[in-house]
Amino acid sequence: MESAVMEVYFAYWESYINGDVDKLASFLDDGYTQVGSAESEVFFNKKDAVNFVASTINQVAGNVNMRNRIIKTEPLDGLILINEQADLYFKMEGTWAFYAKFRASSILQNKEGGWKFIHQHSSMPDLRTLEGENIAIEKITAENLELKDAIKRRTIELDQKNRELELETALERVRAVAMGMRKGNDLLDICEVLFSELAKLGFSRLRNAMINIYDDAKESFMNYDYSPEQGKTVTLFSYNIHPIIQKQVYQLRSSPDAFSEIIIAGKELADFRAMRLNNGESDDPRFDNIDAITYYFYSTGTGAIGLSTFNNIAEENRIVLKRFRNVFDLAYRRYMDISQAVAQARESQIETALERVRSRSMGMQKSDELRDVIQVIYEQMVGLNINIDSAGFDLDFRETDDWNLWHADAYTPFPNKIHIPYFDHPFTNAIIEAKKKGVESLTFNHTIENRNKIFDQVFKYAPAKPEAKEALYNTTGLAESHVYLKNVWLYISNYAGIPYTDAENAILMRFGKVFEQTYTRFKDLEQAEEQALEAVKHASVDRVRAEIASMRSTSDLEKITPLIWNELTTLGVPFIRCGVFIMDEELQQVNTYLSNPDGEAIAAFHQPYNTTGEISELVKSWRKNEMYTQHWDEMMFIEFDKNLVQEGAITSGEKYLTENRPTDLYLHFLPFFQGMLYVGNIAALSVDELQLVQNLADAFSTAYARYEDFKKLEAAKQQVDKTLIDLKQAQSQLVQAEKMASLGELTAGIAHEIQNPLNFVNNFSEVNTELIAEMQNEMDKGNFDDAISIANDIAVNEQKINHHGKRADAIVKGMLQHSRSSSSTKEPANINALADEYLRLAYHGFRAKDKSFNSGMKTIFDESLGKINIIPQDIGRVMLNLINNAFYAVAERNKLANDNYEPTVSVSTRNLNHKMEVRIADNGKGIPQKLLDKIFQPFFTTKPTGQGTGLGLSLAYDIVKAHDGELKVETKEGEGTEFIIVLPIT
Repeated sequence: MESAVMEVYFAYWESYINGDVDKLASFLDDGYTQVGSAESEVFFNKKDAVNFVASTINQVAGNVNMRNRIIKTEPLDGLILINEQADLYFKMEGTWAFYAKFRASSILQNKEGGWKFIHQHSSMPDLRTLEGENIAIEKITAENLELKDAIKRRTIELDQKNRELELETALERVRAVAMGMRKGNDLLDICEVLFSELAKLGFSRLRNAMINIYDDAKESFMNYDYSPEQGKTVTLFSYNIHPIIQKQVYQLRSSPDAFSEIIIAGKELADFRAMRLNNGESDDPRFDNIDAITYYFYSTGTGAIGLSTFNNIAEENRIVLKRFRNVFDLAYRRYMDISQAVAQARESQIETALERVRSRSMGMQKSDELRDVIQVIYEQMVGLNINIDSAGFDLDFRETDDWNLWHADAYTPFPNKIHIPYFDHPFTNAIIEAKKKGVESLTFNHTIENRNKIFDQVFKYAPAKPEAKEALYNTTGLAESHVYLKNVWLYISNYAGIPYTDAENAILMRFGKVFEQTYTRFKDLEQAEEQALEAVKHASVDRVRAEIASMRSTSDLEKITPLIWNELTTLGVPFIRCGVFIMDEELQQVNTYLSNPDGEAIAAFHQPYNTTGEISELVKSWRKNEMYTQHWDEMMFIEFDKNLVQEGAITSGEKYLTENRPTDLYLHFLPFFQGMLYVGNIAALSVDELQLVQNLADAFSTAYARYEDFKKLEAAKQQVDKTLIDLKQAQSQLVQAEKMASLGELTAGIAHEIQNPLNFVNNFSEVNTELIAEMQNEMDKGNFDDAISIANDIAVNEQKINHHGKRADAIVKGMLQHSRSSSSTKEPANINALADEYLRLAYHGFRAKDKSFNSGMKTIFDESLGKINIIPQDIGRVMLNLINNAFYAVAERNKLANDNYEPTVSVSTRNLNHKMEVRIADNGKGIPQKLLDKIFQPFFTTKPTGQGTGLGLSLAYDIVKAHDGELKVETKEGEGTEFIIVLPIT
């Protein structure tokens, strides 16, 4: 490597001396920096440096020679530092003459195109170049500088120049280390080099070298410290931890170029030493033998560089320290720029990873796609170079102390959902305590013993191959970081036991917050799936019930296993075998119905309860109403099949034996009232899957109970049919009785109404008979005027007879019309007139039965009501029934009331725009609240036995409903009742 570097180094200077600018430029890195002797020779990029060489190369090419070259190389953390001293000769008037001593420090780095110069510091101590010159040939020629004078001058200054060279070399070493910084802790390497170089430069009684980096927002700084006695240390100090620290920070933060010198002695030194110990620094025994210590610091803007000594340093050494500060400041600013660029690139990586998680989360179509989400989280964490072996999350950790984890790791081919019940362990209890206190994050670094206890519990429930378990138990540790958000617990872990950094934990928190944002979508998906699954379960249950309900004979039982097969498939339950075991308690035997791999039923067979093996165990579990599970290997399955063949249940050629024969079979028997539902699979079913099977078993039980009771139901049906016929006859008789009772009440009312006009007719007829006799007498007497007067009275009376006769005729016609059966045809009718007519009819009907009955009647009719389309006869019956009930209610109360009670029945109508209402109210006893729900039921009556059939309100309710209306009741016990008929106005 050294030969390759030196080849590039010599080629560089050869191209410079020969004036080949392009070749020289090819050896420079794009980020090349340079510090020369003159102020105009300081460059921070390759372009400016090459432009300067090109503009001054004519002074050099062919005129300069390097002699007496002393070259030293030194590797520095991937870089090469080359220090060279040489004598520069120049050609003046054809003669080579000594010009000056030349020193150059060059840093080279191996890049993609080979070794490149990244920095160079060159100087000539007797600088005589002018602005814009490189070699002052013309000036030297003009002054006719003699070689002897130059040598003499340089000899006198040799000690000073050697000192400068040593200092430049020391600065270059610090600069090289500083320029190679890649992370914050590299500052310790700078401290070490700084200490070493200061010691070489004669700094006596030096205690340590330090770099401070300030954080004003947190009012604290990190102190990077090196000394041979105590090594490299990093300590956090608060600005206010001690008055000396306060003073030092105040001085150094006052300006970017500030200087601080603080001498600590006596009691103040003892206090300061105690503060260091309390702040976590190890004690320095050298403090035991000193009277004072001095701290020197130069500010670098964002920090400070300094040292402490057990004696004061000279002014010239302060200047040296400042020059080291300048070298560090330039390098540190470059480091900060690089760090910022690295941080930006890192942030871009993190945002890209987060967006991938966010995109996959928001793209979920089913809740079980969470396995893909945790896989993406795991992969993105790995992609960010975070040391993880596993990652997972729990979405309902706040609801239970059990774990329901979606987990991905390097030891399983795909993520798994794992349910782990709570177990008592400091780890689990710490998580529970964190939930209670609202802690957002926790970190763990388990001992091997504690870790193995956790593994023991987890592997009871988590699927893992034996070789994977063994590999995990053989790892060296377990470190974890958890974040606990509102709904999500997210964790990462590694099995090397390496704790995660604050930066890595911050990234984990960001991943958690991104996934937290998608929690609502997950819950929506989960709810939709639950609803869909519920619909599927209901549909499955309905199909099972419908199918089994259609069974009528023993042969129909062959439909059972295909039915179960289809429904298990529909529900998404994994299985390869299924069947039903029906327990016959009367015969003490198990009736078995199994399917072949295609879901087709094979012949049923029967075994006694006491059959050895699985049957007897199955019966025990059924009687306890417990699930029974078993695991068979291939040989156990074959043995079972042989028994079936021997019992004649199946033949040796059955598909049950030959097709899809399992090498591992997990048997699950779930109980229901009449037996057990069997599902066999190559793996154990999950809790959710078993619940689906249990739901199916419960549905099967309900439906099968119907099949068992079918014949009993058939016999019972005949008895029910006979009872129904008898009931209908009784109903018809009661309806007829109700009609007759209503007809009697109506007839009494009609008779009373007709009696009035008939009385008038009879009375006026008798009067006319008497008047005719008188008129004849007067005519016989010749009193014709009196006879004419009597004749006029007879004529008036005839008109009254005619009027009241027509009135009776109208009443009869109206009643005839009412007595006709309903035509079920609506016609416009005046609801006010109808209400008034039936109020009077009901009253007179009640009076006809009880001459002592009297009641007040009130009517409030809304005149804005026009005619509405109704069936008048039906609505009349409703009104008549309700008004009769009202008169009955006030009559009953009147029997018990004192003299102050005034029975009153009121009828009112009201226009409600698109509807109208008729209110029939009484101030009777009211209806008890406990009876309100029954009053519209057929045959229910509050009247004493023999006084009512209980059909009136039921018929009224049906008639109003047939008119698309409502019949409601409002009542208050002891105060009265009001029935409200609401009818649409069309």
